[in-house]
Amino acid sequence: MEQTFFDVFISYRRKGGSEKAQLVKSELKQRGVEEERIFLDTHSLHDGDFEQKIKVAIEQSQSVVVIISGGCFDEVKETDYWYMEIREAMLQRKKLFRFFLMALPLLQLWMFQKNFWT
Repeated sequence: MEQTFFDVFISYRRKGGSEKAQLVKSELKQRGVEEERIFLDTHSLHDGDFEQKIKVAIEQSQSVVVIISGGCFDEVKETDYWYMEIREAMLQRKKLFRFFLMALPLLQLWMFQKNFWT
């Protein structure tokens, strides 16, 4: 069993989600989660092989918060980090929490759930 260093890994799309990720982190801190137990790439990653470091951070996290914000579906491709983070969390069978911070067209939501959550 892997050792956990983070209570929460926050996954977000930089375009449209960066500020919202900061808000989620602030809310978690207000609710008693220690800052060093929250993984947010802008604070937790510094240099090196980012993809490998992200995979290790997900492995060392108890749960993953996925922020679904405006523009997050504009450029979904298998090579981007947001897609990789979600896929990795699912492969590692992490608890996933989705935060919908926008109104999504029904078709777009269905396609997202079909691709990521099933």
